[in-house]
Amino acid sequence: MNGDSTPPSRSIPETPVTDVFDLLAESRRRHTLTVIARTECPLEEAALASRVRELESSDACRDLHLELRHCHLPKLADYGVLEYDHERGVVDRGPAFDETLSHVRRIEFLTGQPDGD
Repeated sequence: MNGDSTPPSRSIPETPVTDVFDLLAESRRRHTLTVIARTECPLEEAALASRVRELESSDACRDLHLELRHCHLPKLADYGVLEYDHERGVVDRGPAFDETLSHVRRIEFLTGQPDGD
């Protein structure tokens, strides 16, 4: 990050590795990318929240949806990982999606746990 609360608008290849790790440190972001990788896009926000909930075995769908909408999806979009239309509630893969997903897969491999937990 650049010291303030606004993430830089740059792609993953231009981002320092510490920022990439910060971006992927939150398991919900990794789960979100895993769901999008397995799903035909574009994807409605509510459907994404439901599928992430299934992956996490969580009952907190309303809170999860709000957390995705206000925290995780905008942050992933700021780095070009996702294209996120907040007004329409639609998510799609961004230009840095494949590279970022490869980092998620490395985390899964290193931890020995699917989806990076």
